[in-house]
Amino acid sequence: MFQLGSALLDACVLAVLSKGDTYGYLLTQDIRGVIEVSESTLYPVLRRLQAEQALVTYDSPFNGRNRRYYQITPQGSSHLEYLRENWQQFKEAVEYLLLSPPPTVPPPESDFESTSSDNDSTAASASSDNDSIAATSDDSLFTLDLPPVVSEDSASALDLALDTSDDTVSILDPAPVSEGDQS
Repeated sequence: MFQLGSALLDACVLAVLSKGDTYGYLLTQDIRGVIEVSESTLYPVLRRLQAEQALVTYDSPFNGRNRRYYQITPQGSSHLEYLRENWQQFKEAVEYLLLSPPPTVPPPESDFESTSSDNDSTAASASSDNDSIAATSDDSLFTLDLPPVVSEDSASALDLALDTSDDTVSILDPAPVSEGDQS
């Protein structure tokens, strides 16, 4: 499912070799037991690691033929430790992105009483002197209905909305209200 880059393949090969010398076919089977990779992918990795002096080869007779064994070098061991440290950092970053819960936005501090309704939206209300304030929440949108503000020249009412998905406040439908429309 996920593509294996050369650094990860290097780390896998060196990790297997850090446990002991092995020959190509067995090395391939050890890795294939954990991740999906073909022999044709691993042999170029082995040749490259050998060219980089991260491993050496030697031949040993087996059933009348020579079998090529791979052995990690001190330079390869140092490189493996470097790769392990980088893997740990990479793994933690990816786990944070993939597995951490979504961030939560704390509710605004207020004197509202909150209640839940059957459709999982939240309603809140408060009163101050003769005016009332009502608030409702549905998913990530928090709507606050304020009483109209009336001045000598004009009257207006604003509905404020707090979108908790990106912490913004936006004004919804500013509607002028005349003094006769007040309740």
